[in-house]
Amino acid sequence: MSLSALELAGLFGLPLAAGIGVLGWLRLPPACARLAWIAWAWLAGLLVLGLFLYAWVLACAPFERVPLAFGALAALLLATGLPRLRATERCALADEVAAAPAWERWLWRASLAALLALAVSRVAATCAVPVMEGDEANLWTLRAKLLWQHGGISAGFLADSADIELIYHADYPFLNAVLQLWSFCWAGGIDDFAARLAIVACGPALWLALAGVLARSARPWIGAVLLWLVVSLPQTQSGSRVAESDMLSAFGMVVALDGWLRARAGRGEGWRVLALGCAFFLWAKNEGALWITAALGGSLYAAFLPSGAGLADLRPRRAWLWALLPGLFVAATLSYNLAHGFSNDLTSGDYRGKGMLALLVEQTPARFFVVGPWFGREIVFNGIESGGLFALALVLLVLRPRRWMRDRAVAPLALAFTAALYGLVAVYLATPHALPLHMETSARRVAWTLLPIAAVLVAHQLGRERREPA
Repeated sequence: MSLSALELAGLFGLPLAAGIGVLGWLRLPPACARLAWIAWAWLAGLLVLGLFLYAWVLACAPFERVPLAFGALAALLLATGLPRLRATERCALADEVAAAPAWERWLWRASLAALLALAVSRVAATCAVPVMEGDEANLWTLRAKLLWQHGGISAGFLADSADIELIYHADYPFLNAVLQLWSFCWAGGIDDFAARLAIVACGPALWLALAGVLARSARPWIGAVLLWLVVSLPQTQSGSRVAESDMLSAFGMVVALDGWLRARAGRGEGWRVLALGCAFFLWAKNEGALWITAALGGSLYAAFLPSGAGLADLRPRRAWLWALLPGLFVAATLSYNLAHGFSNDLTSGDYRGKGMLALLVEQTPARFFVVGPWFGREIVFNGIESGGLFALALVLLVLRPRRWMRDRAVAPLALAFTAALYGLVAVYLATPHALPLHMETSARRVAWTLLPIAAVLVAHQLGRERREPA
């Protein structure tokens, strides 16, 4: 890798500084989240960086000016945001760690420290291996390289994107590509060793964000076990070392979940955190559309459970205006694809012109007993792939229905999680691609992004009942 220590400091430090400034503008002080705040700052900074670089490649501006230009923006955000952080009223948080016995507190802290050390070592290890193969090289990094070679979204880039033999998924969101482009800007050219850095750094941030949620959901020893279960899985280990978007998607979903739990507990910052998380995972992968549909469906259904307030839960409120933030990133992807005629290979149908819904109806009878057992065997009940978390979450939801149905924050989450799993099965029932090849090459990765959500559900089901998660 050709980057110096000073260049690495700029690569990581400028997005973090921008993110801290954004949190200041959003009135989200560190007291809001003792563990997760730095993860929120990293996520917010990457969103600002991604939007900045997307505008830059649309304008086909010179890449050598990017570090200086974004540095000025980050400095401006930090300078104007820090005073707002200091002026924001501190909001105390309650978690299970403070009330736990001393041995549990030490176990939690030691586990978290070891876990973060492991996550950071995985980031460092990526610098020794270049991007060479798989979807990482042939899809995600290739797109970043083409942006660099063509100087942005130029006529040449669009011509290459239209070549299905070169780029199969030209409709994918741009977050991953522009984050790799950020590394190229610091390296002064394409660098297969540095390309992953901003993306794999989301690994430690994800575990901080997840730890913040688990600390409020169950006793520390339960949270520590669940954290280690997720971090030690084979898919986690491989996903932590590559520049694919599954880690980005999972990171955004955990931050969004944190915001949701806060909003349902009546905390003012919840909607802002929820908006940041949703914007991130919706701009990371197309699967974000499935996750947000499941979340909205789960929330709608939960409104009419005993813990819900019926139509009152659906009453418009000013906080809903925060939906405009993720809507901005969805609009960026949709407008790009509509302008250039790109479409998703799943939703656009098969060679006969049949759409996804028609294929779902037509193919389900023949595929159900292939897809269903495969998901059960390879994902839900596979202890190696999921650590038993999917199975445990579903079993606890079935055995303890009153527990989650009475919780106005967890009920929508439980329903959304279940809907997301069924929705993922439906995707493979309706896929125009051959089975089981399509499942073997993608289903485990995509399902993995739901594992942190499963861990939080298990924590809530095993933890003591709480009316107001902090």
